[in-house]
Amino acid sequence: MTAFTGVDSQNLPDVMVSVQFILAIGENYLVICYERKADGKEYQKNRVDEVIKYIISVTAPFQLMIYRITALYLHALLTDQKGKAQKIKKDMEAYGYGNAIASWPE
Repeated sequence: MTAFTGVDSQNLPDVMVSVQFILAIGENYLVICYERKADGKEYQKNRVDEVIKYIISVTAPFQLMIYRITALYLHALLTDQKGKAQKIKKDMEAYGYGNAIASWPE
C-alpha cells in the first residue's frame, strides 16, 4: 500500500504534489531536530521515528526515491551513524547528485 493506492490516475499529479509537499515538511522537521541535537538541545526522538517511518512508508514509487534517501541519511545522523551517513552522501555524489544534496547537514 502506498500513498497512491486507490488514486484516480486523473488526480495523480495533484496527489503527487501534495505528497511531495508533506515529505518536504517532514524532512525539514528532521533537519531541525538534527540541528537541535547537534546544539545539545532536546528533541522528541519518538516523533523523529514516526516521521522517518512515514516517509519510508510513502516513498516506494521511484519518483519519490530522493525523499527516502534523504530520510535514511538524516536517520543515520540522528542515530550517530556518521559512517553510514557519509556513505549515503558519498554515493549520492558519485551518482551525480552533488548539487541536489549540497544543503544536507553535515
